[in-house]
Amino acid sequence: MRNFSTFILLFFIFHSSNPKAQFIKTDTLTVFTYGQEQGLSQLNALSLGIDNLGYLWIGTENGLNRFNAYTMKTYMASEGPGALIDDHIRGLYFANDTLWLATDSHSLVAYLPKENKFINFLDQLDFSLHPYTRYTNLLCPVNSRFLLLGTNGNCLLFDRGSKKFTILPLPKAAKNDYITSACPLSPELFIIGTNNHGPMILDISTKRIHTDHAFVQLEHSTINSVYLFSSRYLISTERNLYWFDPKSYKLLPAFQNENLPEITSIQDWAVALAGNDSEQVAKKTAFLAATNHGYILNQDGQLTKVVFQDLQKNTLSAEVSKVRKDTQGGIWMGTNGRGVFYYHPKFKKFTPLRIKAANAPRTDFISIFNFLRVDDLLWMATEFGFASYDLKSKKYTYYPSGCLEYTLARDARGQIWGGGFGQGLVKYNTNKDRFDQITVPIGDKDVIQITPIDLDHIWIHTWSNGIFELDLNNYKVIKLAIAKNILIRSRTSYQDRMHNIWIGSDEGIYRIHGSSVKKFGGLSNKRVFGITQDPAGNIWVGTAKGLNRIDSKTDSISSYTKSSGLPNDFIYGVLSDQQGNIWCSTNYGLSQFDPVTKHFRNYTQTDGLQNNEFNGKAAYQDQEGNLYFGGMDGFNIFNPSSIFTNTKVGNTVIEDVQVFGKSLGKNLPYIKSLVLAHDQNVISFEYTALNYLWSAKNLYQFMLEGFDRDWRSETEFRTTTYTNLDPGSYVFKVRSTNNDGVWGPATSLYVLIKGPWYRSLWFKILAGALLLLILIAVFQYRNYQQKQVNKKLLRMVTDRTQALQKINQELNQSLELSEKQKENITFLMRELNHRVKNNLQIITSLIDIQDLSSSSPSAKSKLKLLQSRIFTVSRIHDILTNTEEKEEIRIDHFLAQLAAEIIAFSGKKIRLRPLLSQVKYSVEKLTYLGLILNELITNSLKHAFKEVSEPEITLQLIEHETGVLFVYKDNGPGFKASCLPPDDKPDNETIGVNLIKFLVKELKGVLDLSRSEQAEISLLFSNQNKTNGL
Repeated sequence: MRNFSTFILLFFIFHSSNPKAQFIKTDTLTVFTYGQEQGLSQLNALSLGIDNLGYLWIGTENGLNRFNAYTMKTYMASEGPGALIDDHIRGLYFANDTLWLATDSHSLVAYLPKENKFINFLDQLDFSLHPYTRYTNLLCPVNSRFLLLGTNGNCLLFDRGSKKFTILPLPKAAKNDYITSACPLSPELFIIGTNNHGPMILDISTKRIHTDHAFVQLEHSTINSVYLFSSRYLISTERNLYWFDPKSYKLLPAFQNENLPEITSIQDWAVALAGNDSEQVAKKTAFLAATNHGYILNQDGQLTKVVFQDLQKNTLSAEVSKVRKDTQGGIWMGTNGRGVFYYHPKFKKFTPLRIKAANAPRTDFISIFNFLRVDDLLWMATEFGFASYDLKSKKYTYYPSGCLEYTLARDARGQIWGGGFGQGLVKYNTNKDRFDQITVPIGDKDVIQITPIDLDHIWIHTWSNGIFELDLNNYKVIKLAIAKNILIRSRTSYQDRMHNIWIGSDEGIYRIHGSSVKKFGGLSNKRVFGITQDPAGNIWVGTAKGLNRIDSKTDSISSYTKSSGLPNDFIYGVLSDQQGNIWCSTNYGLSQFDPVTKHFRNYTQTDGLQNNEFNGKAAYQDQEGNLYFGGMDGFNIFNPSSIFTNTKVGNTVIEDVQVFGKSLGKNLPYIKSLVLAHDQNVISFEYTALNYLWSAKNLYQFMLEGFDRDWRSETEFRTTTYTNLDPGSYVFKVRSTNNDGVWGPATSLYVLIKGPWYRSLWFKILAGALLLLILIAVFQYRNYQQKQVNKKLLRMVTDRTQALQKINQELNQSLELSEKQKENITFLMRELNHRVKNNLQIITSLIDIQDLSSSSPSAKSKLKLLQSRIFTVSRIHDILTNTEEKEEIRIDHFLAQLAAEIIAFSGKKIRLRPLLSQVKYSVEKLTYLGLILNELITNSLKHAFKEVSEPEITLQLIEHETGVLFVYKDNGPGFKASCLPPDDKPDNETIGVNLIKFLVKELKGVLDLSRSEQAEISLLFSNQNKTNGL
């Protein structure tokens, strides 16, 4: 009794001296963790920033890092122009395409992403006069013009326009202190926190820092953070939190009853912790960082303790040093020693539920196979018995049976039936809250499906003995044959809106309507696990290898497998939501199929599913449209209309271009065009999507305009290579999705592959100009040479003219003598020609006299022939005499004239057809040609026209490149050349032919007698001395 009294006294004393501590709710935030595995240079992430492309920048004690949702790119301190001079980064701020850095020992540094270079401002500070201004602890913007830097003993105002610093020293008492935090009190005033001298006031207009009476009680405190929350300022020290009201100008303790640990920083959070309360999201919230955890302060002043865990549910003790929210709704947290955390309030779309009952055989990994909802009670068939879950109270009741329960159903009377392996048929006893076994003669204790038929009957499906119809009035059973078959393993059934009963088994699917039964072939696999109907009336069937759609009008079947977009081919359950989307549980997650777009959206355990592996039959839809899916480790309940779809898509960035595997080293994210040489034609593009929520689910599409005709297929890979590209212009385009498959805009890079130098325009112009210069030079040189020759010729002409003038006198004298001699020669020639012609006429007259005195016909014929030849020679002589010393004459005129005179001399009436081309021929052998013509005409006169009433002779003369073709033809009967005697044995009749052959040989011609039977003879002879025809 004494001990009890002592306890009561101590309890009273303790609680009377300590106000009652308020209860603080604890919430667990699941975060993604990024550290050295992703390339983070150091785990103390002191500062964070996000640039206009969407890159996350992380400042650590040993390096600046840029994160692209997959890996880090690290910038370390180095020497040289444009290099980072200090890689201990204490603060980051991005604005107007510039990343401002507060470094540990080199003051302010600016990084220009587009130029990929760092700029320092050491020349603007006199470290010999103000040595501690190089040690920067704080960086924050004052306005669009000034930046505020906290250093040891001073504040620095940096003018971004003039690039000049203004040094504002701390009061003398705090000259060895340093700035820890700053928060605007008004456009011109800032509350700044110091490490040892409490809060102070910075006046931008007067450029002074001074203490203030409102903060007297904190004048020796360490100020960790100053934060504007609503209309008041929350100030954290090494021991306590304080509210400062700028209206009343009073400082009051905050959260005294919560026994909070030291709050090391206070920053914006502005994210609702749970639910879809839009008002809560809209309200400003703050994050209070402690050594191993944190707190969320909502607008109502309520605190929630935050504990972090990773995706594997390991608790993470961490002090958050910096918080940044990105444009995609995520929260980035830099920590001291644990790298970077990333939290997104919608990182999970589903909430896994697990059976939690005192008598459950296990606390996790209880497989669920079937569901049935009755009012607010959800019944489940599990591997160890039945279970119920009250959807309102969230309480479970477990009904262990020691058997794997596989099916649940409710008949038309409202009775709940169940079955499983090894137990047979059971029915729920409402009064006793238990499942009673129903003994029926079905010969199989493995009941795998129960199908309500009508008010009086249900069907009992067994594993190996077929289907039985049970009469609910007398419990009598009838074994059923479906299409004359005993169906085994008919594990699923479905009654559609047309009152058809569908049964799925290991032998396929059947549709039953009254006595009509139809078995469907053509499924992607015979083993059926799930059946449902969509709003359009189509039946969807899940099989062991793919999803199938049976058209409600044509009964045609369409199949979808992993190659179509499913995460796995084994379909355990199939449900259709009210919008017509088809939901499938598989061996690797859950899939939502849009029949209109033919697109699958897949979900895994990382999205909040109970497990990646689901169970057969564990798919159910209630009257409210909620879907239930069960698997190896619990179940999920959701309404498809409430599933969060991430519509925010980050930028797609081309990060690098490699030629033959070697990086070009250019600042690709900020380059719009690229020029390459003709031999740089094997190009690799590296790209990334700045979508941070489940970045492993980002998909990419790309194309190279000028090479590809359309977008390439979706891929998860972030690089592609093109080989053997021809010179020309190309545009590389790439786009990406976020984790929910929403496509963002494409990013483009113009690529010009120049042709070889000898194909370039400048080379062609240069070559043309050079050729023109050469031609001009050659022309000028030849012109010069010609002028020199002309000068020489002029001298020679002058000299020779004088000599010729002298010779001309002599020639004139000789010419007079020659003219007299020429007249004598001309006279002698006329006299000679006259005498030759007279002699030929005398010979002709003598032949006429001899012909008159001869009585022999043969002699007369020979004399006549001789006379003709002499006549021809005479006429040729006359013609040649008239040519007046010409070397060539027109033989077409010659032949026509001679032929006409020979015919006239014969005294016979014969038509002459001269078809003669204009040809000039040497007079040297004109006699041979005239004698040949005479022999041909004489032969025609003698032999050809004996029986021809209208004799005709045709002469053709054609000039060829190889010579002159002369064709002689009459309209007589012709002769056979083969009948002529040999040349060495001529007779009297063939002397003329032999003469012709002799004359042709002299002309160096060829005689053609191949058409002699058609009275045609051809002669081809050369005309080497010819000139051009007229």
